Amino acid sequence: MRTGLLSAGPGHAARAATLRTTYSIRHYASTPDVVLRDMVSKRDYNACLTHYAYPPALQPHFFALRAFHAELASIKDDVSNELIGRVRMGWWREAILGAYQNRPPGHPIALGLRDAIRDPAVLQHGGLVQEHFLRIIDAREADLADPLAPPTLADLEQYAESTSSRMLYLQLNLLGLSDPKLDELFSHIGKAIGLTI
Repeated sequence: MRTGLLSAGPGHAARAATLRTTYSIRHYASTPDVVLRDMVSKRDYNACLTHYAYPPALQPHFFALRAFHAELASIKDDVSNELIGRVRMGWWREAILGAYQNRPPGHPIALGLRDAIRDPAVLQHGGLVQEHFLRIIDAREADLADPLAPPTLADLEQYAESTSSRMLYLQLNLLGLSDPKLDELFSHIGKAIGLTI
């Protein structure tokens, strides 16, 4: 009886796992955009579904923004203590500054953000505003500490403005949309999203 790579028998599970791992590594190594798309589809599926609203050339940038958002949102839950979380937030702050200087670290999200920041089609309409990235990081970093008192509604609104609304502003920047009335609308939408999560 012939036993092929995928036939059942002794060691079948190990061979199948090796095949899947090898394919995944090769596939992701050759297409960084797929890594970001995969991150977003696993960590923020609802946002993943909205990528169709973006032109195909901007979709990789959308996935980089949403992967950044999901990554920062998960830090508080992923770390064992506040100090480690602050170190990670500091690393992301430096990664954003590096991306704007065309010197990002080799992390797929940082590389994707660098591509979005430097894309001539995005720069043509004003580009991605660095302050939005930094405000998101600052708000997430401040959230690492356990509060001494429960947050007020105003505190929650401010946090949602600094995280969810800022991400929406970046997504508007990506599309080249900038208008005070539009910003005000998306500020309210961001607060609503942030308060319902």
